[in-house]
Amino acid sequence: MKMHPGPEVPAQAQCPSSGFEGSCYEWTSPEEQVAHTTAELCGWYFGASLRAVILTGSLARGEGSIVERGGLWDFASDAEFIVILNDSFVAPSALEISGLVQRIETGLAERRIQCHIALNCAYDKFLMQMEPHIFAYETKVNGRVVLGEPDILSKIPQFYPSEIPREDAWRLLSNRMIETAEALASASIDAAGRVPEAVQYRIIKLYLDMATSLLIFLGEYASSYRNRSSMLERLAAGEGTLPVPFPLRGFSEMVNVCTTAKLSPNAAGEAFTNWEDVGKALRFALQLWFWELQLITGDKQSMSPTELCLRAIRQEPALARLRGWAYVLRRQGWHKSARQWLRWMRLARRASPRYWLYAAIGEVYLRPQTLLMPTPEELPAPLDWQSLWDALPLVPQSAVPLTCDWRLLLRAIAWNYHEFLEETRG
Repeated sequence: MKMHPGPEVPAQAQCPSSGFEGSCYEWTSPEEQVAHTTAELCGWYFGASLRAVILTGSLARGEGSIVERGGLWDFASDAEFIVILNDSFVAPSALEISGLVQRIETGLAERRIQCHIALNCAYDKFLMQMEPHIFAYETKVNGRVVLGEPDILSKIPQFYPSEIPREDAWRLLSNRMIETAEALASASIDAAGRVPEAVQYRIIKLYLDMATSLLIFLGEYASSYRNRSSMLERLAAGEGTLPVPFPLRGFSEMVNVCTTAKLSPNAAGEAFTNWEDVGKALRFALQLWFWELQLITGDKQSMSPTELCLRAIRQEPALARLRGWAYVLRRQGWHKSARQWLRWMRLARRASPRYWLYAAIGEVYLRPQTLLMPTPEELPAPLDWQSLWDALPLVPQSAVPLTCDWRLLLRAIAWNYHEFLEETRG
């Protein structure tokens, strides 16, 4: 069966009978408008082939960042949905999903709601085969079925937070470090000026997920920002007994500030007033990143981020490593990527695309001047600068700099992350 493009949706369309009654637009809360508008249009689009629409992420927990500006509701947090389809239905293409997302976002914009929708389609075996990791646990505990089978989340296997692998926590931290570096690469950095809102938001998210990652390593994971902040405060009171990489009290205070800013976005502008605060966050991230990776590898010796990442990948089966490169190959196409094959084969012998990118971001954070330079001037090249470029899964030839342009490198790392890692676990 192919996707049904359907006619334009009437402004006052009724919600599908399988989930809700009445008009979706009767809901006054902007969060509910997003959830029910998405459910309505998914129900219209997929029809009888739809089993459920699940809201997950921070909006499902009631912890999304939403700011009201002159009657416009602006969501800093993405609205993340999983659409579960009948097994007999052919999965829609990325282009078809993009068209549906555009319809949803346009419908919300007409109601003065600006929100990015993340929509992923799957079958129920996706839920049934979930292994212990952060996303699975939070979907199981906090996910909301906004349309369809109300008990479908019971298909996710039961497991305890203590079963979440430490590596999953370290991956989460690495992802946030890449996203923060991407924001810095696009910012105008003035040591005497105010930190841009986009950077502030990324620093807030970095602190919150540093807290998540650290708590998993300490065996004290909690499934909401509020609970994580409270747990850190309790741990900080007796931090003398904890094997942590930095003074916990000061870190806990910053997490508490960021939790307040995340849940009350109008206060976010006061969370970071100068670039010294940003530099402090980056130092926390690097210390935690190294400490966690050393625990994963069991090697406490001083070494480079690249060496540690390559040690970590040796603990994974070769098949897992190859899956990551197979995904890169599928994304780029067999013939289109032919010139890259030999280089990819050399890289694949040592690590997956994910670990090469994580090694690159670790090397960057080890040199904070590459993140906080006020102007994109040429920097003295670190010894491994060229090796960072060579280890990226893909960099267009036109993007290779003639000088050490750190902004271009950070953007290339972020582009590869969005292209090859963001939607996968390989």
